[in-house]
Amino acid sequence: MRALFSCAIALTGCSTLLGVEPLGSGDAGTSDSAPGVDAAPHYSLTVRKAADGTGEGAITAAAIGLDCGAGCATQTIVLAGPAAVEVQVAPSSGTFFQGWSGPCHGPARRCTIQVDGDVEVGARLTSITQNLMFATAAKFGANLGGVAGADQKCADAAQAAGLAGIWVAVVSVENGDNAPDHLLMSAPGQVGGWIRLDGAPVADDLAALVNDQRLFYPVAFDELGNRIPADDDEVWTGSNARMFWSGASCGDWAATTGTGTVGAAARGPGQWMASRTSVCTATARLYCAMVNRSTTVAPPAPTAGKKIYISNADVAFGPAQGTSQADAACVASAPTGVTSAHALLATNSRAAAALLDPAATYVRPDGVAVGTGADLIAASAGERVLEAAPWQTGGGLYASTDQEIWSGSATLAGLGNSGTTCSDWAVGANKANTGQVNATSAAFWSGRSARCDATGVRALCVED
Repeated sequence: MRALFSCAIALTGCSTLLGVEPLGSGDAGTSDSAPGVDAAPHYSLTVRKAADGTGEGAITAAAIGLDCGAGCATQTIVLAGPAAVEVQVAPSSGTFFQGWSGPCHGPARRCTIQVDGDVEVGARLTSITQNLMFATAAKFGANLGGVAGADQKCADAAQAAGLAGIWVAVVSVENGDNAPDHLLMSAPGQVGGWIRLDGAPVADDLAALVNDQRLFYPVAFDELGNRIPADDDEVWTGSNARMFWSGASCGDWAATTGTGTVGAAARGPGQWMASRTSVCTATARLYCAMVNRSTTVAPPAPTAGKKIYISNADVAFGPAQGTSQADAACVASAPTGVTSAHALLATNSRAAAALLDPAATYVRPDGVAVGTGADLIAASAGERVLEAAPWQTGGGLYASTDQEIWSGSATLAGLGNSGTTCSDWAVGANKANTGQVNATSAAFWSGRSARCDATGVRALCVED
């Protein structure tokens, strides 16, 4: 296909026409089509770097000749017809790709766009001033060559992705080199927290992450910005929920016998480090943390919306109580400013979704948006994953590992029954469905069960 380039001398923009003659200077808005023949539809793809982006890099689509590199702010390609076009971003040294806007979403460096008209996509390139953290795209056997070998795998993954810096693996070993110690000993200065590949804060302070399990968002992405699947997110850690040695680290990452603790990259406090124990013949990812940037990571700016939170105390159900016990716990646990709330529970005659506003944004007490009511409903059905889950109590504490909440149904949109709601929350000896509140997948709502007179299960609460 013949390509004609029409570019301004300034490097801020360029237009390429594929299979289309450029209009003459005196023919703007006219067509060379024969009389009685309609002009062909117009198809174009414009890529634009975010004006407030602080980094550099190239946006390319080799198949159509798009190449918006250094000094280029925007470029437009005009196509002869509709097409599926793959665009990709290559950040320059000292830059990370924070994400797309328009028809592409998230920080994955490759995106296929259906050009069926005039389409524009934006890209945000950001200078690396804060420490990054990712889970590796590759999975490794437990014999990593010790901690040094694990560190090297992280350094190699970061280098291949163009993420320059000092990188270490977030693992613990038996000899007292717990993950926090390893991070601090490897850092030239005080570690100021970490952000993930889309710029969202993972943690703003190592001490708070260890002592309070204050994790804002799950790590979630690999070094190329691809989202880690929630059903394939296991990460070697050898750590307990507070990042200390768990007693299972596959011979300090030098053996394929025994067991090793794995965390889950798509989960929140506690479980991000300690989800389960795996045999050492298995494979898993690694968490890789940059440790050479000193700019402090700030907590996320609070998002406006309705509050979603966990009750401050366990909730159990007794004879003929119905949902009143759980509702009372939600009111008693309400964050400042919340005057009315209910427990998000299904009953035999009402879906829990009836308590949600599909258009409203639901926000944890720390200001992190969990999602809209529609997002929560879709996530409970396995149709999407949440960016974060409601793993904080109304009093502000972060949930411990494996914290369960009552749900009463398989999905938020579904009704409960006597076998999933303890007979409409009235018979303590019966069982009800529960979810794991640290999960961003459908498991946050259902997948487990417990007797309704059990301890350790809390209510998930929503502001009215």
